[in-house]
Amino acid sequence: MPRIILICSLFLATLLNTALAETYYVTDKLRLALYEEANNGGKQLRLLTSGDKLSLLNRTKFYAQVETEDGLIGWTKLGFLVDKVPPSFIAAKLGLEVESLTQRVEKAEEDQLLAQQQATEFEQQLTHVKRESEKNIATIKKLNNEQGTLLTNLSAAEKANQDTVPFTWLLYIGAATLFLGFLAGLWCLDAISRRNHGGYRIY
Repeated sequence: MPRIILICSLFLATLLNTALAETYYVTDKLRLALYEEANNGGKQLRLLTSGDKLSLLNRTKFYAQVETEDGLIGWTKLGFLVDKVPPSFIAAKLGLEVESLTQRVEKAEEDQLLAQQQATEFEQQLTHVKRESEKNIATIKKLNNEQGTLLTNLSAAEKANQDTVPFTWLLYIGAATLFLGFLAGLWCLDAISRRNHGGYRIY
């Protein structure tokens, strides 16, 4: 039973220390060692850098027990901890943010320039398409006009053919005339021959 009470007490003490822990930072331009024990002779756990955020769990005259943001607990020199974010760390952070913003602005400018170039190319292509379309429309109108002229001429030719005698008929009439003329010639020759020979045919 006493053992359970001791464990619970230690657990509650740890929770209390965590809840009441103050936030400190490693001071400017410094790499500070984090030790396993409250002296320089203990095992070094990590090197802390300026601006590292620490939770203060306990302190002695010269050392502070701290917990890092990733949960590592150790001891470091109290004199190099401050309760405000170091100006150099803020400046470095702002510098990184400015650099990031500058890169984003440059990227946005490049994207804008690329978009303008693409828009210019699109306008040029659109102008070319419009010109080709106008040419095609003019060609279609010209063809329609020519087609209309041809249809008019064809209609006139058909009408003229309807008003005149077909050429084949003329050929038939000419052939019939020649045939009748040939028969009339034979009849005349026969009549002359019979008159000259007393009404008899000698052929």
